[in-house]
Amino acid sequence: MVELRVVVGRSAGKKTAIERFPFHIGRSSKAGLCLSDAGVWDQHAVVSQSEDGSFVIRPESDAVVTVEGNKITEHHLRNGDTFDCGGARIRFWISAAPARSLRIREACVWALFVCVLAIELFLLIALS
Repeated sequence: MVELRVVVGRSAGKKTAIERFPFHIGRSSKAGLCLSDAGVWDQHAVVSQSEDGSFVIRPESDAVVTVEGNKITEHHLRNGDTFDCGGARIRFWISAAPARSLRIREACVWALFVCVLAIELFLLIALS
């Protein structure tokens, strides 16, 4: 799962998970990440996923987006990159996948262990 964290600005501390692409950032209430900071346009930037699976950020129309302080027209985001949209600074994170429960596997291993132990006890009693 991909996550955006606002680190500087009015919404500092806000975390937003990206579930669908393209993902829009801006002042508009229709944006996936709605920011009210100075210099943020209604439709400021869009994060999309390219065919090779990488994540790309592009400014919308004439908006300015800087990544690590450099103005961009398109940038392939990497884990931990920070980018500025107006007065907001946002960090891009690829969050850890949730761990799956191993209870069923563990129960099967214990059941197998008990069966092997029971067979050994049966053979020990039957052959003595």
